[in-house]
Amino acid sequence: MMLDLFDTPPLLPGLAQRATLISAEEERLLIDRIDATDLAPFRFQGWTGKRLTTSFG
Repeated sequence: MMLDLFDTPPLLPGLAQRATLISAEEERLLIDRIDATDLAPFRFQGWTGKRLTTSFG
């Protein structure tokens, strides 16, 4: 179990953090795929948000 800064377990049971979930190469590939998507401003009920989003379904 990974402890936090104060040596206490996470607040949510089952929540864990792993620094090596993906390799540096996989991270670069994921970033390239995200950068290649057609991002557009977030729109909701006539409002436009400041973040860029895309839909995958």
